[in-house]
Amino acid sequence: MKALVRLATARNETFYTLDSHGLYTGGMDISEKVYTQDPTVLADMTSGVETSNMENQDPMNYLAQATGGIFFHNSNDLLKGLRQSFADGRSYYELAYYSTNPALDGKYRAIKVQIKGKTLMIRAKPGYLASAVDVATTVAATRGEPPALAAPAPAGSIPAVAPTTRAEPLLMAEPNPSLVDIPTAELVRMVPDLKNLQPAASQGLLASILQKVGANVATLFHNFPNVTSREQVVEQRRPVVGADLDQVFQDEIHHDYRYLALANPGQKQAHLKEYRTDSKGRLVEPRNSDNGHLITQGFVSTPVFFDPAYQPDSSFRYLGQEVIDKRTLDVVAFAQLPSAQVKERIAVGNGRSLVVLTQGLAWIDPANHQIIRMWTGLMAPVPEINLEAQTTRVDFGEVRFHGMALGLWLPHKVEVEMQCPSVVFRDFHTYSDFKLFSVQTQGRQDAPASP
Repeated sequence: MKALVRLATARNETFYTLDSHGLYTGGMDISEKVYTQDPTVLADMTSGVETSNMENQDPMNYLAQATGGIFFHNSNDLLKGLRQSFADGRSYYELAYYSTNPALDGKYRAIKVQIKGKTLMIRAKPGYLASAVDVATTVAATRGEPPALAAPAPAGSIPAVAPTTRAEPLLMAEPNPSLVDIPTAELVRMVPDLKNLQPAASQGLLASILQKVGANVATLFHNFPNVTSREQVVEQRRPVVGADLDQVFQDEIHHDYRYLALANPGQKQAHLKEYRTDSKGRLVEPRNSDNGHLITQGFVSTPVFFDPAYQPDSSFRYLGQEVIDKRTLDVVAFAQLPSAQVKERIAVGNGRSLVVLTQGLAWIDPANHQIIRMWTGLMAPVPEINLEAQTTRVDFGEVRFHGMALGLWLPHKVEVEMQCPSVVFRDFHTYSDFKLFSVQTQGRQDAPASP
């Protein structure tokens, strides 16, 4: 039972439980006792004891109270409990805050929500376990400037509690040896995608490859039209083999979004504005994941490292050639330098962010010098949030639009993996139904609204 409570609190799930036995002899009516936050719930979770008298004797009450729900019992009116649970699910406030204790030590943190006045009652989960598994939503990695598309909060809503000042980014962790520095034989063992690599004898082709690929990437960014597509996402969460967990879980959640990539005219930065919306056109934030982890974005902008304006920010190495899908491709490794202009930022709580460096591989078609696949990863772990590694693989394909002489090479499939000490998060993205997007056409798709 405790394992179920831990998983529910990590995913912000609330349980409403109902006892179908009806009225107890000499008991209390449901209207007299709707919700009581029994201190034994907090004591049980804080102590770390696997079971308690309450959990064994009244598991439905334990499950409801520990997740901020209601245990409906001692009543013959079962519909009353169902109506209450549905009403609570339709209308509620969601509060967010930054903890002053950033340590992910696995200890229980109590939460107490208070409100002025005595006419209202608060129901909220009493706390959470501060571990990498349970607070994985703090992992937030984005490239470039986030789109300023969120509308102001409506009147009467309760804003999230956040620091009034924005802290400067923390210094990045010391990077490990990069893909550019590691010997080719060792690199092939490390990266499964390189299993069929034919190593290069020299670096003689590197300058020409960078020049031609850079020209294609610059053309993509500087002449990019607004594009929208269907995005199907599968989220997975799997425990690490041998991890010391008190639960066994295997989550898989499916989403269907519209993904938008918009030109960024007048900006020196090559990145595009990229975001996703739900079926109602509402903006979907990267953190708004159903199983408690981040859904990343920014995949159309992945080739930015090869833009001529940003090539001086990285070191490059020609690895050789590899056959993929019956095509012989050139393979180039890259690693950002500490002086790079565009770096990835990862939120680490309390309004702070950590600047990290990225490295990766690119598979390039020598016939047209287009990037067919990219694999990117962080150059160092992020111990502040127990993130051991984060990698992304993007497969590109040509998309042609009516009225455009040249096609665009856009992501078709993306795989993202985030590794924590006890759990691995994976996202699988598939893109289709590409369309040009214009806010000036009849029947346009409106700018996304805040959820």
